[in-house]
Amino acid sequence: KVLISLSWIYASDCIEYPHLNNILENELFYEEIGELVNLEKDIFWSFRLHPVQLNMPKYKYMINFMKKFVSKHANSDFEYISNIPLYNALLINDCHLTMFSSVCYEASILGIPSLAFCPSILPGGIDENRYFDLENEGYLKKISFEKEFVKNWVKNVKKMNPRISNLRDEKSYDESINWILNSGGIYKKDKV
Repeated sequence: KVLISLSWIYASDCIEYPHLNNILENELFYEEIGELVNLEKDIFWSFRLHPVQLNMPKYKYMINFMKKFVSKHANSDFEYISNIPLYNALLINDCHLTMFSSVCYEASILGIPSLAFCPSILPGGIDENRYFDLENEGYLKKISFEKEFVKNWVKNVKKMNPRISNLRDEKSYDESINWILNSGGIYKKDKV
């Protein structure tokens, strides 16, 4: 089961990120992902729209595109996965694909590996250092999109140990908050 995080920032009229305009023909994902969905029927592909896409009327065309897409592919979904909490969406999937999304960090907390494709995060791109920590720790791989590589990665990738192993430990959580508050950084107690 594959979770694919989608984003509004690839819309052709996105003025906040003009360097990302026209990267994706359908403004949501590479066409080759659609080909994989069509070919790899033993894999379930969940396309999670960003809340901005779900709530802003100007992105209704993206919802309509996804409705049409999933109606042709029984091994895909976007409505259910887009409307449940992110934590639940991640828990029911084995891996995560994205162009560029902070969901990679949430996925790593649960030990779910990510594959990211945006040219802006690749060497020489404007955001080439994005995710350096996740890459170094093995939770994320950045690549130029190649259909065969993605297919093989999805079929062979395994969940990892959670990046933060004390998710349910209240004492560790309290210690983390105290460390943040007392670290002398931007969260110094007298600034909170």
